[in-house]
Amino acid sequence: MNQHGFRSKRSCTTLLTGLIDTWTAQLDERSGAHIHAVFLDWSKAFDKVPFDRLLSKLQFYSVRGKLLRWLENFLTGRTQYVKFSVFSAPAEVLSGVVQGSVLGPLLFNLFVADFPEEINSSFEQYADDTTLHRVVDIPEDADALQEDLDRIFIWCEDNGMQLNGRKCHVMDISRARTQLHFEYSIGGVPLEYVDQHRLLGVHISRDLRWSVHTDIVRA
Repeated sequence: MNQHGFRSKRSCTTLLTGLIDTWTAQLDERSGAHIHAVFLDWSKAFDKVPFDRLLSKLQFYSVRGKLLRWLENFLTGRTQYVKFSVFSAPAEVLSGVVQGSVLGPLLFNLFVADFPEEINSSFEQYADDTTLHRVVDIPEDADALQEDLDRIFIWCEDNGMQLNGRKCHVMDISRARTQLHFEYSIGGVPLEYVDQHRLLGVHISRDLRWSVHTDIVRA
């Protein structure tokens, strides 16, 4: 982490293999261990970034002068319309970084660089893919994970972002036969438990076996 609080961004492959290696080591360390991983789903993440908030953060990161004005011109003053046989009237775009552009992911990463520092659980982030995880043995561990989810929810509200609680999922990663479930929620919406989840293009199963992914790829 540098002086401005930026977290180092690893490549997609490095992040994914490192995360799976971490989980595997935790399960190997103690038989019957449970890791609760929460996969966060941002609601239209790239489209919701508020211009004023982003520009304020860029100034905080010492982006000023002509470069700041150039980025402001790049973001603002854009319009969009709907075409269905005829064209609708143009509407001004009031938020969002340009998807498909080179600057879009960079600006989004800068926008979320001040993600809550007080999070106690481990988490990995690649653009708008965020995974929060920790070893859970007792209710107090689950309470700590829920407190981190609450902090993230508050950060989203303060920064004009939104998590889609109905699309955020939690997985009990374990080799134990009996699953360990605690109730988690985001903004009052209970999170659904899943046995598999697609993360950065790879299908992760709760026992970390590769059969689910290979079956899907082969099909």
